[in-house]
Amino acid sequence: MRIVVVGRGPSVNIGGRLARQDKDITFIDVDPDHVQAIRKNGLQVDVPDGNFNIPVRILFPNEIDGKFDIAFIAVRTNYTGNAVNSIVPYLAENGLLG
Repeated sequence: MRIVVVGRGPSVNIGGRLARQDKDITFIDVDPDHVQAIRKNGLQVDVPDGNFNIPVRILFPNEIDGKFDIAFIAVRTNYTGNAVNSIVPYLAENGLLG
């Protein structure tokens, strides 16, 4: 099962926890500084039960490949439409969007 998190809102914490459990997860972001920092330093997840850092796959939208079974949208409300439109073509036929 392939999972994608678009943006860097609260769903990043869920994605980080899934990555820590060796799930096939990809993160998508448009901010070059943010993408480069995570590629270099890993994803920092700050949660009440213990902060952690984990290396993850993070891409720019133009680097997306293949289909995803589950997509989480983690952007501000004013960017939701663009985020949804950018990931829907990459959802599997029975994919879930949240």
